[in-house]
Amino acid sequence: EEPLESQFRSWYAEHTRSRIRNAMWFAMGNIALVMLAGGPFRAIRDAIFGAENQLIVDVLRFGVIAPSAAAMLIVSYTALYERWFRLTAQIVAPLHAASFVAMDLMMQPRGYSLSSCMPLIVLAPYFLFGMLQAEAVRPAAIVAAAYAVGGYFAGVAGPQRSFDVAVVVFAAALGAAVHYSLQKGLRRTYLAKQLLSESVNRDSLTRIHNRRMFDEHMN
Repeated sequence: EEPLESQFRSWYAEHTRSRIRNAMWFAMGNIALVMLAGGPFRAIRDAIFGAENQLIVDVLRFGVIAPSAAAMLIVSYTALYERWFRLTAQIVAPLHAASFVAMDLMMQPRGYSLSSCMPLIVLAPYFLFGMLQAEAVRPAAIVAAAYAVGGYFAGVAGPQRSFDVAVVVFAAALGAAVHYSLQKGLRRTYLAKQLLSESVNRDSLTRIHNRRMFDEHMN
């Protein structure tokens, strides 16, 4: 109940801040290497996407994925983090997923696929952006739906595609279950700490804050 929920969300945002930064540096570094590097990576991109799709790939790389990822990483180092990061992540995560789905569809005619990466992409809202349960479930569901619907309308069908979609849906469900358990345990731990703090800092008879709390406020 409020105001405890708001206090928990504020604490959780700061509690996960360093973990989010580290995870984003790792994930975005790998994405930048694959999507932006030249040399053999450029040859691989040309082979799997084709020259006719290069403009679309460049728009997705430089107009969507790279700037939004860089902006979110920068925000995690500023005072805007607590207010805007999770809200922005709920928009950016499906946007990135839609970009990867579009790339996957462009790769299909040449015999390539991002099916091995899609389970990681659908798990990103749970473990990469530090979202709460409801906030993470929505983008993960959108990712899974976009992968299934995009393939259907693009005419990508067959047993392998059905299996890939099933794996993505299973990954989304598994991520939701694991994330729920972690969130529940974290909330219980936070509540226990709050109760312990109350018992330490209040007089048991009068319920008035004691000298310990007075000293903390004075400091």
